[in-house]
Amino acid sequence: MAESLNMPIISISVDDLKSIRDEIVEVLQLEDDEHASVIIDDLFENGRESLKKYEKHIKKKIFQQYMKNNDNELINLLKKYFWTKWEMQYRISDERFVKFLLTYKQQNKDIYDRVLIRTAQYGNKYMKDYPILSIILQLLLNQFDDDVFDDLWCSVTNDGIESIKNYSDYISQTTIDHLLDTQSILFQTLRKYYRESVVRIFTENKIKNRGDLYELALNDVTQYGWLTKMKSIEDGLTPNSYEIILVQFASLYKGNKKASHNEESELFDVSSEKVFEAIDKEYEDNSRTNIIVAGQTGVGKSTLINAIFKRDIAKTSVGAPVTQDITEYKLDGTSVTLYDTRGLEMEKYKETVKQLRSFVEKQQKDDDPNNHIHIGWVCILESSNRIQDGDHAIVEMLKKHMKVIIVVCQSISANDSFICEVRKQFSDLKVIPVLAKEMPIRNSRPLQPMGLEELSECTTASIPEGHQKAFIAAQAVSLQGKQMKSHAVVVSAAASAGAVGASPIPFSDVALLVPIQAGMIAGITAIFGLRIDRSVIASILGIFITAGAGSAAGLGLASALKLIPGVGTIAGGVINASIAATVTTTFGEAYIFLLTKLFEENEGKPPTAEQVLAKCKEWKGKKSAKN
Repeated sequence: MAESLNMPIISISVDDLKSIRDEIVEVLQLEDDEHASVIIDDLFENGRESLKKYEKHIKKKIFQQYMKNNDNELINLLKKYFWTKWEMQYRISDERFVKFLLTYKQQNKDIYDRVLIRTAQYGNKYMKDYPILSIILQLLLNQFDDDVFDDLWCSVTNDGIESIKNYSDYISQTTIDHLLDTQSILFQTLRKYYRESVVRIFTENKIKNRGDLYELALNDVTQYGWLTKMKSIEDGLTPNSYEIILVQFASLYKGNKKASHNEESELFDVSSEKVFEAIDKEYEDNSRTNIIVAGQTGVGKSTLINAIFKRDIAKTSVGAPVTQDITEYKLDGTSVTLYDTRGLEMEKYKETVKQLRSFVEKQQKDDDPNNHIHIGWVCILESSNRIQDGDHAIVEMLKKHMKVIIVVCQSISANDSFICEVRKQFSDLKVIPVLAKEMPIRNSRPLQPMGLEELSECTTASIPEGHQKAFIAAQAVSLQGKQMKSHAVVVSAAASAGAVGASPIPFSDVALLVPIQAGMIAGITAIFGLRIDRSVIASILGIFITAGAGSAAGLGLASALKLIPGVGTIAGGVINASIAATVTTTFGEAYIFLLTKLFEENEGKPPTAEQVLAKCKEWKGKKSAKN
C-alpha cells in the first residue's frame, strides 16, 4: 500500500459545510419544516439511516427515492460532508493522515469510495473512539464485515499491530508486511492511539521520562499490545516500578472476541468482561442492615454509635425524622441505617413505645427484607443504678419482632452488682457492658474503651445471615468479625475453583479461575468496608497472579507453576481441583492478612486504594525474594 505524502491539501472553510447543509435541506424539501435543523444534525451524526426516524416529515416519493440505493444526490452530499469534515478536522492536527487519504483516494478509488459511502449511510457508527484509526482499518479490509471489523479493531487496540497477522484472509499479505513497518501510517496512528494511556500511567506513578522511557514503552505497546513484557524498559526502572507498570498496563487489556492471540495473553486477562462482571456482582450486593437504638436521654447512645462505626454521626449523616420520636440516620458509604429513639423518660415512655411499636410492626410487614429492623440495642446507663419501666416496656415490645441486645453504657464500676441485676432481669437476652470511649480518671490512668468488639460480634451473630455483610463492613471495632466473614468468602471461592478443576481440560479451565478469584477479592474488599475501583481490584488480582509462582512453590506445587494464569509457559498440562482450590485459597488468605495489617497500622481507619495496592506489591516483593 503506497503512501505518497506529497499530495497538496485543498483549503476548505466552514462555509463549505454550511453550503452542504443548505443543499440537503433543498434536496429533501425541508425548507418549511420546523424540524429541518434536527433532521440535518442527525444525518451528519448517524448518516442516511437516521432518516427512518423522520419518515413522516419527508414526502413519500422523496423518502423512497433517497433510501432505496446509494447512487443518489443525498448520498453524494453526505459523502462530500464527511470528506470535508475529515479534511477540516485533521488538516492541522494530523496532516499526514489527510495526505494519506488523498493518496489512497487516487490509488484505490473503489475501496476509498466504499468507506465513504458506508460513512454516508451510517455516520459515526464505525468510528469507535478514534476515527482516524477506524478509517484506516476500514480501508485495509478487502471486503467489509461488521464482526470482522469489530474483531480487527479490538485486536489492534489491545494486542498491538502484530495482531493484524491474524487477518491475512481479509488483508493482503503484501499490505500486512508493509503495515508492520514502524513508519507505516497504521503503526504511527496506533502509536498516537496508545500514547495518552501509556503516558498517563507513567505520570500517575511519578515515573519520569528518562532516556526516552515513555517512547520505548509506547513502541512496545504499539507493537505487542497491553500485555507486552516491555523488556526494552526493564533495565531503566526499579523492579517495583517495572511491576507496577506491567500490572497497570495489563488492567487496560479488554480482550478480543474471536481473533486468536497467544495463550499467555488470554490467561492473563484480569480486566476482561467476565472479571469485571464478577467484581460488579460482589459490589452490587444490595442487602442492608437496619438497627434500632433505644434508651433514656443522656445514656450515651450517640457516643456508642460513633465508637462502633468510628464516625461522628451528627456531622457525617443527616437525620431524617420518621415519627415524632424516631430519627433515621443512613450512614454514608455503607448499607447501614440507624433508627434513634427519643429518650425513654418516665412521663413519656408509654407514648414513645406506642409510636415505636407502630413503626416496627409496619417495617416488619414490608415485603422487602431490606426494610425490616434486624436488631435492637437497648441502652441502660450503669451510673443510674436502676432499670426503668420504660426499659422493660421497650425490650418486651422489640423482642417480639427481632433479636435484642442490652447495652450497659459507660460501664466503669469495679463492682458488677448492677450488671448482675440487669442480667437477672433480662435473663433471656445478651447483656454487654460497654465503655465507648476513653474516660479520664483523676490521679490515675484513664480507663480504656471496652466491650465494643463483643457488642459488634454479638450483633453480627444476632442479625439474619442475609443482612450480616452490611453491618460487618460498616462496623470499625472488630477486625475478627471482618476476617471470619472473609474466610467464608475464600472457602466458597476455593470450592468454586475446585469445581472448575474437578474435570480438568487443558488450558481452557485456567482462564475460568480468574473471574472466581476477582469476585473473591472484591467480596473481601467489600466486607472490610472498602469501596475500591474495579480496575484497582483487577490490578490487585494481577499482583497475586504474577506472585503465583512463589505461592505455589511454597506450597510444594512447583509442578503447577506453569498452569497459573500469567506465569511461565503452559505447554502440556492441566490444572486439577486440588491445585485450583489451593492457589485460590492462598490468594484470598494473603489478601485478608494484608488488609488486616493495614487496618492495624492505620489504628482501625480504612486504608486508601493506593495503600492497599502498595501493600500487595510489597507482599509480592517479599514473596519473590523468598523464592
